[in-house]
Amino acid sequence: MSSKSQERRRELVAYITNYILSPTEYQGIIRGASNVSLKIPGIQKSEQIENELKTTIARTLPSLEEVTYQSKNLSDFYMSIWRLSTRSYGGSYTMLSLIEYALHLANKKRAPKPRWLCWKRTRTSASLTMIFAMYRLLYKFTMSLHTGIASAEARKFRRRHRRIARTLRSPYFVPFTSGILSGAFLCLHPAGKARSYVAFYCATLAVEYMFNYVTMNKGFAFLRQQAGVWILFPFSMAQLLYTFTYDPDCCNNSFKNLMMKFAPNYILLRPANYPKELSWPTPVEIMDSMKDITLERYPPFNSPILYPDSYALPSNFRSIDPIVSQAHPGIQHLSCALIHPYEESCFRNFAKTSLTQFGQFAKYIGGIYALLSLVSYKKFKFNMKEEAATTLKNFLRTNTFLTMTTATAWAGLCASQYLLPNKLIPQYRVKVIGFLAGLWAFIDKSNGRAKYIPVARMAFESYWKSLVKHKKIRTSAHGDIYVFAVSLALIMTVYDKAPQAIESDWIKKIIATVSGREPVEIPVSIPPTPFVERKLEK
Repeated sequence: MSSKSQERRRELVAYITNYILSPTEYQGIIRGASNVSLKIPGIQKSEQIENELKTTIARTLPSLEEVTYQSKNLSDFYMSIWRLSTRSYGGSYTMLSLIEYALHLANKKRAPKPRWLCWKRTRTSASLTMIFAMYRLLYKFTMSLHTGIASAEARKFRRRHRRIARTLRSPYFVPFTSGILSGAFLCLHPAGKARSYVAFYCATLAVEYMFNYVTMNKGFAFLRQQAGVWILFPFSMAQLLYTFTYDPDCCNNSFKNLMMKFAPNYILLRPANYPKELSWPTPVEIMDSMKDITLERYPPFNSPILYPDSYALPSNFRSIDPIVSQAHPGIQHLSCALIHPYEESCFRNFAKTSLTQFGQFAKYIGGIYALLSLVSYKKFKFNMKEEAATTLKNFLRTNTFLTMTTATAWAGLCASQYLLPNKLIPQYRVKVIGFLAGLWAFIDKSNGRAKYIPVARMAFESYWKSLVKHKKIRTSAHGDIYVFAVSLALIMTVYDKAPQAIESDWIKKIIATVSGREPVEIPVSIPPTPFVERKLEK
């Protein structure tokens, strides 16, 4: 092979390498290949063999200088976008394929066998890739506008178009515009629940980060110091308990399962010795009857044991007759006869439920804290006593918080009838009960974001679904795209101006990958320094 053809081949390899690897990554590969040692049993490594290996690598692969030279000639910015796009597309498509295949293996009867070539997965990966690539391109374009409008050549334009110039020179113009335009490429994602959930999740993140950004300022710091994240839980509990009672189809499934599973003394299951030919209300029918009781403004209960002649249930309560007909004669309220028929005292039933739930929650919470302790075993290794005491305290706080919250939510239905008249807010008192039950979060304020932010997200989702169900708001065909675009713009703006407002490290890494730059820590109490002076020339 002639020297010219060999040089062309090396230039071609260097050209292609820039679209696959960055110069830094290529440098690491070259170093790794050069330091390879031949491990042959019984033969010692010699300098001659190492030199021959390095010579072979140098002939086969282009040098780092050649790759760097090609990178400068081809503009590394556009090549980095190409590398990001191809990797994000290939990685997301492969990950989605593996998830579908895992679901197929887990449930072969229902989940069909996935195909390697799928149009839905292609659109999803293309949407993610376009959002990543377009944000970098738009950021570069808007940055050039932002800096160019401040140049001496644009003085006449600034004088003629003051409002436009003021907008372009705003320190929030570049990240917000880039985020809102690149977020519109979510339209490539197939419409459905997955796309709506992505938009909703980004919206909650944007609200959280904007709140952190505002409260990090000295003028609003008292909001974070006095309240804390835990204050979100009482409001979230009020909304979730309300939708659980009146709109169970809008309530989150995890919350419904939690309330139904940890209510052993309030949802009476079918007894083992009860005759099979007789009907017994299901848990869903019991909850529907509880809703009807509140809508009927808590009617009184006449025990059939004491008043067999006057005992009669309305037609909409016939399904719960097997339970209330054998209720304790001392019970005076129909709701109490339904949820604890064998116990006359509401307080004693509440106490029994709390003790039972404490043991049930301890099994799950104890397992979670045990796994967390294994993950952070290094801390236990160096300071066993203090770490064990801290873990035990956190376990007791979390367990007590969950136990008392669920028990208070169920017991509040009974207590409200003794404290409030039957006709006073019969329906909305459920929200009051949920709010009071959520105040138990005060005893478990540590690491509040991991506990209470997801619950607040569930509450907002259930509230939105209930509004749509009752036709109080109109939904748009592409509303999730608009929500995602605005949310992405707000998140990128906060990241650009105050990255310390984003508490999650892995979200910071994702945003750094999308934007292609590392965050610069800027104190929020000091106004962000703009790229150019904002005062317009007169």
